Amino acid sequence: MDLASFALGWVLANPAITSVIAGPRTYEQWDAYLASALTQIDSDDEAAVDELVSPGHPSTPGYNDPAYPVEGRLA
Repeated sequence: MDLASFALGWVLANPAITSVIAGPRTYEQWDAYLASALTQIDSDDEAAVDELVSPGHPSTPGYNDPAYPVEGRLA
């Protein structure tokens, strides 16, 4: 699985997300986007991402506005 498919699959696996805005520039990119809709994120994938970014925290420190805390993926 390539990184783009994983990223889109990851977003689609989040129950707080209802859609993904995709902007492919080529037919090959569109095919890759369609394939990512079938990507299954398993518990090993969840654990690997949780090691990089704790659930409930932004991926980039200081990126979020304290008035609007990060919501969605829960611990």
